[in-house]
Amino acid sequence: MIQLNRRRSAKQSAFPKIIFSIISLLAGVILLTNIWMYFSVNQTLQATQERSELALVKGISALLGEPLVKRDYGVLDLRLQDLLLNAQVLSATITDAKGEVLAMWARRANMSEPKAIVNQATLILPVHVGDGLLRSQDGNVLTLWYPVRTQSLVGAVRLELSTQTAEPVLDALRRNLALSVVFVCLLFFCVFVAIVRHVYRQTEAPEASFISSNDLLSSSIYIDDLTKLPNRTAVISLLERAIGFCHRQGGLLAVCLLNLDDFKQVNERLGRDVGDAVLAEVALRLRSTVRADDAVIRLGGDEFVLLLGGIESQQESTYLLRRVLECLNQPFTYGDEAILLGASMGVSFYPHDSSPPEQIIEHAGQARLLAQNMGQNRWHFYDV
Repeated sequence: MIQLNRRRSAKQSAFPKIIFSIISLLAGVILLTNIWMYFSVNQTLQATQERSELALVKGISALLGEPLVKRDYGVLDLRLQDLLLNAQVLSATITDAKGEVLAMWARRANMSEPKAIVNQATLILPVHVGDGLLRSQDGNVLTLWYPVRTQSLVGAVRLELSTQTAEPVLDALRRNLALSVVFVCLLFFCVFVAIVRHVYRQTEAPEASFISSNDLLSSSIYIDDLTKLPNRTAVISLLERAIGFCHRQGGLLAVCLLNLDDFKQVNERLGRDVGDAVLAEVALRLRSTVRADDAVIRLGGDEFVLLLGGIESQQESTYLLRRVLECLNQPFTYGDEAILLGASMGVSFYPHDSSPPEQIIEHAGQARLLAQNMGQNRWHFYDV
């Protein structure tokens, strides 16, 4: 039955881990997919924008070639004026092959409509303007240069475009992709926090949980009828779990084997009913003296096992052991009878004593015998 309970408990604890793993994997895949899609779409939009710009300047160059050769300034102004109907175009300039400005129309912040700009100085043409489209950007202004050719280079077109008046559809697409990436990042973060919390609860749960909330103790065969403590049948499994907690959390686990001194005389002098009442009171005192994370087990008769976890050193354990002796040294009252008892304890520390659980208890028993031989009502540490 213990084996079946262990298997069921293992399956129950593994199920959330499997769910968390699947959710984490899906969230990671979605996150990576969205990031890849965001950058891919951005590259696609950038390439589309560049092709659109190239088509724009090529079309303008073709329209301006003939009036530029003929120096038909009226046609040049008209073509540039039509070009500025596009809200993205801030200015358009036509120069000859030497950089002399032939016509220029611009839209400025203090102008309600585009106007022709006169008396412009000669512009310095880029060195490679004859090779094709040249791009440069300063803040929110994109500058394009493109050559005007007939049979040879006769001039150049210079456009200033605003990057703040891009296509609203493209802007909406970029925004939605960015929001989706942020949403998936938040989802991934929430899953990560949930996993951390789950692991924390698994590793930091009080050691008392393996007494109060495990299937191991739900059956009466693992509970002592008299003291309502875990009994000998449960001690090995409880010790194995306590060792597991100690292994994950660090520190020492004190395994104490306790025996009441001269308890046999109580049974012989006052009867078994009084002895049982004393044992029940001993169990209550031990349970109220040790910490909530510790375990108290009755092996049988007047023999008890204490599992004291989370101890940093053997010296620290002496404080707990002293409290145990003090609580048992208080008189047990039965009618007009005051019963005085002591206790001898043997203590073995895991992982200093890394023997199997059965041998750790045996070692604690050997240390208890030494404590009894040294005068009783004391403790002795097992020497590894």
